[in-house]
Parts: sequence; C-alpha cells; structure tokens
Amino acid sequence: MLSDVGGVTVVHGTESGPGVLDSFDEELLRGDDVALVGKVIAVLVKSSNFPTIAKGSAVTISGAAHVVRDRMAVDDGALTRLLCKKV
Repeated sequence: MLSDVGGVTVVHGTESGPGVLDSFDEELLRGDDVALVGKVIAVLVKSSNFPTIAKGSAVTISGAAHVVRDRMAVDDGALTRLLCKKV
C-alpha cells in the first residue's frame, strides 16, 4: 500500500522502506487572542520495517536528514506514524 501511493524512501541505519509523507500546520500553543502554529512533518511507515526506530533517532526521508520527535502506532500497530523535524 505504501509504495503504491507514490511515497518516499525512509532510511534509519540499515533499516529502510517506503513511507507516505505528510506536512501540515498544527496549533502548538493557544492564548486568549493568539495562537502559535508550527509545521509538522509526519511519515507513515510499516512498523516491521523499522523495529529499532525511537524518539531522537536520525532518519533520512527522500535524501533529507530528519530527527524523530515522536513515534505513534496506528490502529493495530502494523503502521507507525513518525513525527519528524528537519536537521
């Protein structure tokens, strides 16, 4: 499924596989009349392709260096959403 949707290549050490990249704005902090909005980079990967990836891990997404901010299982855990930031 991940390779069929025109995804990206994700590499973590010797682990690699296809992923689906998404980038969106998220409200990070909210005040009375102001909000801080930031860009979130998320990539959806097959969990079994990246068994050792963790928060703080270095990953390469389509040739660009990133660091994993958070790792979240999706539904039954077969897929994982990696929240990343560019290095």
